[in-house]
Amino acid sequence: MVNIPAEANGLYEALLVEVDQVPKSVLEMAGPARRPATGLDLKVPLSIELVDALAHAAISLAASGHAKALAEHRLVEVLILLRTVPAAACLYEMPLPDRIAWLVLGEPSRRWTADAIGREIGMGASTLRRRLTTAGTSLREVLATARMRHAHEILASGEGNVTEAANAAGYASRSHFVRQFRSIYGARPNEIRQARH
Repeated sequence: MVNIPAEANGLYEALLVEVDQVPKSVLEMAGPARRPATGLDLKVPLSIELVDALAHAAISLAASGHAKALAEHRLVEVLILLRTVPAAACLYEMPLPDRIAWLVLGEPSRRWTADAIGREIGMGASTLRRRLTTAGTSLREVLATARMRHAHEILASGEGNVTEAANAAGYASRSHFVRQFRSIYGARPNEIRQARH
């Protein structure tokens, strides 16, 4: 995300670039992405090249009927520039369970299947399951954890009640949601919500 003060009134304008999946051509580039330093460092220095790439992306996409094709080219340009920034390393080295969790968090109430997730990340359903098993987890576990994390955020922030959190996480049955939530967090959803107050 880039914040730029507007010339007319000094208010900040924001450009948010969301990356669902790094294009294969960028992942296969020569030279490894720089690993993040120890600790949490989310600073992305705005080099002249990166600012130009982001600005060109925003201007081109806003004024064009070819937005999708331009978006892909501009995104590649931005990602190439971010390859050496430690805070962006997670884009290039994210483990499969984390990639799936990010995907699910984008649409937690969607009815996700191995086939649907495989299509989104360019992998067959059986390969997806096999790689998750190798990583020590299962698709069911990854889905439940991501959905519960979303529900927990809703409850902890006070953005909704238990029924709303269950619906947002894709659960039709409130009792099933409560059981699943308690198995992951060791507390009932109401307790998380009340702890906020």
